[in-house]
Amino acid sequence: MVLRYLVILVALVSCKQSLFDSHGGDDDNTGGGDGSIASTCPAPCLGDGGGAFDGTAMGSDMHWRYLEDHADRTWTPMTASGDTFVGAVAGNQITSCAKHDSPACQQLPGALLISTAGNSGPESAVEWVAPSARVVQLQLGVRLPDGAPTQTVRLYRGSREDALFTAVADPGVTVQQTVTLDVLEGERVYVTLDGGNVTNAAVQLFVVGDSAIFPSSCQVAIAFDGASGTSVHNLCGPDYGYHDYDTSSNAMPTLGAGPYTEEGMAATIMTSKYYEAPSALDRTGDFTIQFWMKFNGVVDSVTGGWAFSDLDLDTGAVGGIGVVLYTDNTNHLAVDVQTCKNATDTTIEVDELIAQYPEDMGWHFVRIVHAGASDVALCVDGKKLGNKAFLKDDNTPVPLASTYPPYIGKNVIWTPSEPSFNGAIDDLRVMKTALPCN
Repeated sequence: MVLRYLVILVALVSCKQSLFDSHGGDDDNTGGGDGSIASTCPAPCLGDGGGAFDGTAMGSDMHWRYLEDHADRTWTPMTASGDTFVGAVAGNQITSCAKHDSPACQQLPGALLISTAGNSGPESAVEWVAPSARVVQLQLGVRLPDGAPTQTVRLYRGSREDALFTAVADPGVTVQQTVTLDVLEGERVYVTLDGGNVTNAAVQLFVVGDSAIFPSSCQVAIAFDGASGTSVHNLCGPDYGYHDYDTSSNAMPTLGAGPYTEEGMAATIMTSKYYEAPSALDRTGDFTIQFWMKFNGVVDSVTGGWAFSDLDLDTGAVGGIGVVLYTDNTNHLAVDVQTCKNATDTTIEVDELIAQYPEDMGWHFVRIVHAGASDVALCVDGKKLGNKAFLKDDNTPVPLASTYPPYIGKNVIWTPSEPSFNGAIDDLRVMKTALPCN
């Protein structure tokens, strides 16, 4: 298993200084709305969910779709029927408040009117597709009619696991939220209501241009789709270089199917292959590290497979983050988030957050969230698996910044004789904000 205390001879360690995203929070960091969302889309308005609704598949500005979300990273387009989009499941439909006088619409004029069949099947979903890379504000309002069952409001990107905001909506109460987000061209943002059957809920979604320069919080956004040559493109910073310890092959990682069909390919990283950033990340304040991962099996039960690492191993330094998978002593697959909490001339000591990882060898969404001085949360598929304060031996917070550049598919101390990550990684993103776990 991965040792809780890694004893490493410094003489054997080369201690050289060798994706889309988001602020993801509300304006006052309280988790609730601030009540300031306008009744009409303010300038510069880039998208108005209700205003763009005209009975066509992409809306009047060609950036909307009306779908059934199956909660498994697949969506089915609804069918236009007059002034309403209707799903294959009875009860799923989307129209506009402009032609309906429902009580919820009176509270949120200009909104979409959404009915959803409940949590036993696919939910009604509204999708907005970003026309260009920029910083936007997503202004969301939801009003359930009196007597409706409580709903979970989800604002997410790519799939439900990639949540930007979740809230509980009760009947007769308006939920409002503003989320500032770095978006890339073609990025998809969704809104769903998840709960029991509800008819005629008003959902307002405005997309407003922000004055911030893109990217405002995104440091890494690597999709791997179409990777070729000796590097992969980082849409929010310097590109990552490709390396192969097996110089006889020197072949790029192969491309295979990603976690969801609409978002392209993913990189298979194995047999000594990895990617390396040209410089360390700015890790001051809050941050989120996230990626999709498909693990094909543990190569070595002790060292496991490192999906991401910038552990700081310089003598006298502490910090960095490493994410490793391995088989624990109960023969379960475990995911381990590590930080270097103490380094001396002879040893490197780490602190860990360990949780059981799904055994199905399928695609899973991993999110590591740092908020505050030392608190770190580990989230897999939108569920928090663990949370702890990373502390040094003297109980002071570990500074999670690192002088090392991030590695994808290896640890910073990895050598040619040690096993590499065995699986696929997609959509790696690092951002200077703390996103929600669920």
